[in-house]
Amino acid sequence: MLLVGCYQYPINPKGFKNYKATRMEGLPLKSGLKYGLPYIRKYWNKSDETHGLGKEAFFPKPVDLQTLMAKDTNCLQLAFVGDIMWMRGKQKHLVSKEIKDFLASNNLVFGNLETPISNKHPVRNFFPDYAIYNDDTSLINGFLKDPQHCLFNGVSLANNHAMDLGLEGLASTIEFLKAKGVVPMGASASPLLPLYEKFQAKGLSIGIHAAAWGLNNPELLNNEGLGFHQVKSLSYPYVYDISNQVPINALAKMEQDSIDLKIVFMHWGFEFEFYPDSLIQNYAKTLSEAGADIIIGAHPHVIQPVVYLSRAHQNKPPTLVYYSLGNFCSQMYTTACKTGMIAHIAVNRNGLNQLSANALEPVFVYTHKKGWAANRTKLHLIRTPILEMPQGLSSHKWKKIKKTLKLFESHS
Repeated sequence: MLLVGCYQYPINPKGFKNYKATRMEGLPLKSGLKYGLPYIRKYWNKSDETHGLGKEAFFPKPVDLQTLMAKDTNCLQLAFVGDIMWMRGKQKHLVSKEIKDFLASNNLVFGNLETPISNKHPVRNFFPDYAIYNDDTSLINGFLKDPQHCLFNGVSLANNHAMDLGLEGLASTIEFLKAKGVVPMGASASPLLPLYEKFQAKGLSIGIHAAAWGLNNPELLNNEGLGFHQVKSLSYPYVYDISNQVPINALAKMEQDSIDLKIVFMHWGFEFEFYPDSLIQNYAKTLSEAGADIIIGAHPHVIQPVVYLSRAHQNKPPTLVYYSLGNFCSQMYTTACKTGMIAHIAVNRNGLNQLSANALEPVFVYTHKKGWAANRTKLHLIRTPILEMPQGLSSHKWKKIKKTLKLFESHS
């Protein structure tokens, strides 16, 4: 009864009347714990505050891939997934064939790995979530094309859980990823961290800069052995720091290096909110003006809108922005947190011989938790516009998933 009463009591520690009262990004973990109960309430009763976006569609009218291919046979296909979260135990059967086939159909695949992977530490498997993450190597091995090569070309480690196991845990994660042919981005166990990572496909050079608002324990950023791309102004106390604009510097370096396609992978925003805050929208415009062709967002654990930001005044094609892809795989309980989007993007040359990024038909994933302690969880692929229930799901679960995806129906 006491817990129920505490959960219902409208604790508002910062004096706000909305979900800004339970934003803990940038606060030390110990400081944030006292706001735990209202944060649980926020998790279950997610915000639909539009933050100025109004009735703007969650997804723009998708471009037809076949039409693009007819115009440009050298069209580049990219896939980005959201938060690859800690999963309980060994996940040998997590990845469905449909997921692997879809990812393999793209030229390059990227994601946000939001957990260390270390065999030197236990993988917890009892409670639904923990403050400190670690996962088994089977999480990544499920995406292998062969023993030494993964479907992922690169993953961002620039997120708030990067140092959950300290510098040693980060180092072992990076070592494991590199052994599987996956490029770690945005964080390193050495202060020598490049501004961006370079990839090649379809005769194009692609630069990706990964950055985050910070770590759960901000004091860890002072570790002399850590390399980490941080944007301080995107977390508490939200003070604009002109001296710490690493993504802007990275985009300038890409331009200097004549990179064809410039991408920024941002760990930003506020958890369990379906619309990006004006702070995030303004920073997306800043990145667009600085030269970003594509911006990919993660961290809120739910899907947020996809938009094009015009750059007509610069005589450039618009910047394609996915504010949040939600969770790619997760142990969380709510349907919205178990349903994520894969950013499926085609890049082609327009009539002015400029590279243009186009949002293709949205593709979704759903984490179906199965077995004791969810140790036989399955990740399902869901395509639009024809929504077909994947095998193994109950009609009750499918009804909840369709309700979550209803936001995309009239725009896909």
